[in-house]
Amino acid sequence: MIVAGAALGVSGKAIAGRPTIAPGLQLYTLSNVIGEDCSAVLAEIGRMGYREVELPPVFTSASADRRLIYRARADWPFIKGVLRDSGLRCRSVHVLPQRLPGLDLPTLETHLSEQIEFAHYIGASYLVCALYYIPPRLQSALSSFGEEAVSNLLLLDDWRAAADFLSRISRELRRSGLTLAYHNHHLELKRFGDVVALDELLVHADPDVKLEMDCGHLASAGHDPVRFLQRYPGRIPLLHVKDISAPGASIYDTTASVEIGSGIIDWHALFRAAREAGVVQYYVEQDGPFARPVLESVRTSYDYLRSING
Repeated sequence: MIVAGAALGVSGKAIAGRPTIAPGLQLYTLSNVIGEDCSAVLAEIGRMGYREVELPPVFTSASADRRLIYRARADWPFIKGVLRDSGLRCRSVHVLPQRLPGLDLPTLETHLSEQIEFAHYIGASYLVCALYYIPPRLQSALSSFGEEAVSNLLLLDDWRAAADFLSRISRELRRSGLTLAYHNHHLELKRFGDVVALDELLVHADPDVKLEMDCGHLASAGHDPVRFLQRYPGRIPLLHVKDISAPGASIYDTTASVEIGSGIIDWHALFRAAREAGVVQYYVEQDGPFARPVLESVRTSYDYLRSING
């Protein structure tokens, strides 16, 4: 990951095959503990050595501190203050593309100007579309069948329409000095003959629409994250660093998502490719359930990443 050192938390000289950016953490990983005492949990993350965090669009636990995802204007000072007091910086914020059944959360479609204002307030440079865009013809099916089942009904034209939606949002963000990125799951790796949906989305979207590549989801769908980085130099500024337990393992299997360095991904090769591709930040993310306490897991991942950073 080749970028200016001090601004990105670089420690020491860049060494071939080693990451040169201090690890960040996607706070979705902390869904089950961040409601116990948000300030104390984030302070512990800071003490581990993390300096960058990414705000999630949702939490899996109803007890998690909802202020971090609802981001009501009245809570902005709290969010900014708790991050500052923990020694953490947030340069990337996940946002849903549109309203989902039962979730009255901010979205790119309904709260764009407010999310732009929040990003500037918090010091973020990126808004990240956290889920695929659901076309109007399928929105009524979402509450009955769920997002994964609905995603199987998407046509290649729907992915092109999603690219148009992202391009429109991206143009608005660029006028405000922000960058839009799209976060992939395994769903975007669906094939339509010889065409992969994620490739079609990136080819059809404006070049200013970037990708936050989830390494674990790519690997779980049978794709090589290293080759994907090599295919899109300059298009992938952000990574989700996620390891999986076995080739082709579904990321939603109970044992699939593991601590960084204990799975199958070759992180030395990946960071080599990331540096050449122009990645500027990466975030540790691990999906539950966890084999050990979550804070222990994120510390294990941090320690591994720093160990291969020299």
